[in-house]
Amino acid sequence: MTRVLNIAHRGARSLAPENTLAGFKIALETGVTTLETDLAITRDDQVVISHDPQLNPDLTRGPDGQWLATPGPVIRTLTLDQLKRYDIGRLNPASKYGQQ
Repeated sequence: MTRVLNIAHRGARSLAPENTLAGFKIALETGVTTLETDLAITRDDQVVISHDPQLNPDLTRGPDGQWLATPGPVIRTLTLDQLKRYDIGRLNPASKYGQQ
């Protein structure tokens, strides 16, 4: 007997921001049986959810509230407090990824 897995890659990406608890919750509510995500570690050894090793400009606003124009710092180089200064997870509608 073959078992089919219903996997949510980074949560319910089309229904909620990727790699968020809200996205994982919606994925589970729609019948997903397996959640997949990636992790990163900050400079002060805190584990965070992140698909990319550095801050993705398609998904990140800087501490000034502006979308990053280029890839941001590598997460491992930031403390958790420094990382929390960024707004991460919203999709920049002007990016190629946002226009898909």
